[in-house]
Amino acid sequence: MSFTGWSPPPLEWVKLYTDSSSIGNPWPTGAGGFIIGPDGRLIVGFIRNVGTSNSVAAELWALRDGLQLAWDEGLVLWFGTINTILASTSYEDSRQQLLMVG
Repeated sequence: MSFTGWSPPPLEWVKLYTDSSSIGNPWPTGAGGFIIGPDGRLIVGFIRNVGTSNSVAAELWALRDGLQLAWDEGLVLWFGTINTILASTSYEDSRQQLLMVG
């Protein structure tokens, strides 16, 4: 059995974590996340009411907002892993969901 755990980013780097929630597709959705430093301390958190949308759009809003916040704060992101998996049943579903993000 193996266990995975949190590992800090290199010094002077930060990690961005995002997530979203949707009751259905489409349905009211929310998105948010937080940025933590190499010492494991919270630097900043954020949330957004996405409105009536779908889970893929909400995930993308969370990622967009997190990246924008890091940029605005002059933070250097460490991309050790990507935890968000975007899935759809067809190409047209994916295209429609991405267009909704605008």
